[in-house]
Amino acid sequence: MQFISLSVVFCICLATSTLYEVNGKDVVIFRGERDRFTNVFHCNVSNAVCSDESCVDCQCMVNQTFIQTRGQYGKCVSNELMVYAISYEDSFLLQDYIDKICLYQKPYMLYTKDTFVLAGTCSYDNWDYRWIWTNFGQLFNWQTLECMADDLYARNNYKYYVTMNKCDRNNQRQLWECVGERIKQTQSGRYMCHGEHSGYVTTRKYYWGYRSKWTRFGSKKDVCSQGSQILKLFIKQ
Repeated sequence: MQFISLSVVFCICLATSTLYEVNGKDVVIFRGERDRFTNVFHCNVSNAVCSDESCVDCQCMVNQTFIQTRGQYGKCVSNELMVYAISYEDSFLLQDYIDKICLYQKPYMLYTKDTFVLAGTCSYDNWDYRWIWTNFGQLFNWQTLECMADDLYARNNYKYYVTMNKCDRNNQRQLWECVGERIKQTQSGRYMCHGEHSGYVTTRKYYWGYRSKWTRFGSKKDVCSQGSQILKLFIKQ
């Protein structure tokens, strides 16, 4: 299995500033131990907090970097995930071999806090349909910056559902491996499949014929392959 191969160029940034425009309003980014930027809408939309009581500026938490290209107003992203959060060209659509539909992340119902993986019409334009293999064998959603996990067992129908969680490379339930054109959860040994329950993605002890076979939408690349690129990471002191 080939994961993303990264050649990293490091740049030391000491409280530098950047200017760009959002909805006709100038936004200034101050790079430092905690990135600070002009409050255009609401800080929480950018995963940030007010820098002071006036809330003229928003501020990222420690070990986060503000990426202005994430979403409409930019977003503070964990430094550990930043390398993937800016790798749109390495993302891909994961397609079910039988029904030719693609996987995406979507909340289930109001009464549950679990976020499930479903399948729908393949769309290049929807970020929540885009996935990236991390260096650790996780399937990372480019829109939500969360990772797939095989961690929900439903006692009412005896099925195992794939959910989305905060990425944690030490969480064994987030680690997947490829067996041919099938994706297997490393810890449980169960195979990812679609069609077992109302469009939800589940896992089964044994692979389920073509229902557990996956391809890349619009690509001849193997589902487990990953491209490479050179990225610039900013280490702030």
